[in-house]
Amino acid sequence: MTKIYLCPIKNNPDLPAFFQEHLRRRIVESGGYYCIAWRLIRRYREGRYCLANKAG
Repeated sequence: MTKIYLCPIKNNPDLPAFFQEHLRRRIVESGGYYCIAWRLIRRYREGRYCLANKAG
C-alpha cells in the first residue's frame, strides 16, 4: 500500500531540490498552510511556473 502524505513536498519527491526549498519558504510565509504549495506544484506541472531564474 502506498502511503499518501498531506505535505506537498513529501507527496512529490521528484521535484527539483531548489523548488522544494522554495515551497518550504512559501509554506512558512503563509503560516504553515499547504494550499499555496499545492497551487505552485500544479502550475509547475502544467508548465506555467517558470523556474529559469531560480535554478543555479
